[in-house]
Amino acid sequence: MNRLILHAKRLLAAWTDRPLRSGAVVGGRYRLDEPLGIGSYGLTYRATDLLSGRPAALKQAKPSKGEAARELLRREAAMLERLDHPAIPRALSLLEERGQLYLASELAPGETLEDLLFEHGRTFTETEALRLVRSLADIVGHVHDRGCVHLDVRIPNVMFNGEFEAHTSAAQVGFASGDSEAHTSAAQVGFASGEFEAHTSAAQVGFASGEFEAHTSAAQVGFASGERLSLIDFGLARRIGEPPLAAAPASEDDRRNAPAEPASDLLDLGHLLLFLLYSSYVPEPGAPDRGWEDELEPAFDTRRLLRRLLGSKGPPLGGVPELLTELDRMLAARRAVQVRDDRHR
Repeated sequence: MNRLILHAKRLLAAWTDRPLRSGAVVGGRYRLDEPLGIGSYGLTYRATDLLSGRPAALKQAKPSKGEAARELLRREAAMLERLDHPAIPRALSLLEERGQLYLASELAPGETLEDLLFEHGRTFTETEALRLVRSLADIVGHVHDRGCVHLDVRIPNVMFNGEFEAHTSAAQVGFASGDSEAHTSAAQVGFASGEFEAHTSAAQVGFASGEFEAHTSAAQVGFASGERLSLIDFGLARRIGEPPLAAAPASEDDRRNAPAEPASDLLDLGHLLLFLLYSSYVPEPGAPDRGWEDELEPAFDTRRLLRRLLGSKGPPLGGVPELLTELDRMLAARRAVQVRDDRHR
């Protein structure tokens, strides 16, 4: 009997939460073009803003979840109002029609990392993965600077649009032609596992004192622009120190059941980096699970960073600024080797 009741409830929820038809207009302004996805508490559509003619994302509070879904959508709208970053879609309007609540926001271009990895088979090299996480960390840092924590930095919530820059000049890594020593080896910048020193100086990557800029920007080391990535879905986001939301879905993740802290997003970035690194891993048939350190065999500095992000070994990172500093150093070293190799081909 209980199984029949449960089945009936599921059928009712499926009927209640069925997507609206394409072509419908919500609030006299947003024409629905196609469904984009259904989450635990919302349905998202690709839409067209009839006032501006621009594409938009329209999220509907899931009818079967009642007031809990509506409260989460209101919170997401308020959260987006606190943020101001080109890689975070802006909220356009919160509107109600026929008893349904909707949040319209800018439509982030591109595809989710989840779709790229699992539907299109996109692979990322270690350097590409580090660059992408560097750009994403910059976005997350803005969220933290505004006193918030995303709490859901996962591959379905990161949009990727475009490709990484293919060519990097000597000037992009902070030194003029002729300043780079010809004998810089891969081992000096940590590509061979275990050969990277814990404290890498400019001299260790082949620069004479003063030849490497002390403050290397993302553009200088050829990172993908932050605008190529977008961070979406702030439905679970909270202010730093805020206790768990009564309306939020139940979770086995202890972080979701505790006051919100920036360290949660750093842990998510570590898991996301692992996903990217595994995109190019091909296991041998029948091989047992050996853990990421043995399976991926990352460079020493990448291994050390992952351990700190995941909390498995080493001191935890103090926050996004420290993470950005680490990533800038790692990527600058790799770029130095790339430029050196390009010159001697």
